[in-house]
Amino acid sequence: MTLSPRQRDSAQTAVPAAPDEPDWVAQAKAGSQHAWLQLVRAHQTAVYRLAYLLLGEPADAEDVAQETFVRAYLALDRFDTTRPLRPWLLQ
Repeated sequence: MTLSPRQRDSAQTAVPAAPDEPDWVAQAKAGSQHAWLQLVRAHQTAVYRLAYLLLGEPADAEDVAQETFVRAYLALDRFDTTRPLRPWLLQ
């Protein structure tokens, strides 16, 4: 399924990045569970929304959103901290 530009924009711009996000990313990379949870809270709606738009099933969207955050956490050391986190999560 392909998203329309409006649907993509809606999923990616639902919530602006928190001003503390770069600090949270640095702390999460250093192993802070609290910082990681802040990042998840900041982006979980956008990740779920995109998954739901693609899949159309709430349970499947929840599973995909959870898997997205698990994979992101495991790959956090490869994240470029000079860039925003949301597009990286939604790719």
